Amino acid sequence: MILLSNAEIAAHLAETGLRYEMLGVAFKPQAYARAAESVAAFGPSLAEVYRERGEKGVREVPGVGPGIAAHVIALSRPAVSQNTSG
Repeated sequence: MILLSNAEIAAHLAETGLRYEMLGVAFKPQAYARAAESVAAFGPSLAEVYRERGEKGVREVPGVGPGIAAHVIALSRPAVSQNTSG
């Protein structure tokens, strides 16, 4: 099981914001950039916060509303290693 760090989640959010900017989408680039900064500065592991308190805990991070929370939750779910050897 692999959990992403806050820095990795923040990097994904920042990249999403840049993609929205390239597409010319209004407001979302700034929202994702703010959320990325907040996630990077957030003390506890966001993956652990999600595990313990669900979406409500994730939305306690400044700048994380329902849409970005869904994105964070998708990134916070444990990934299973694809190691096929052995």
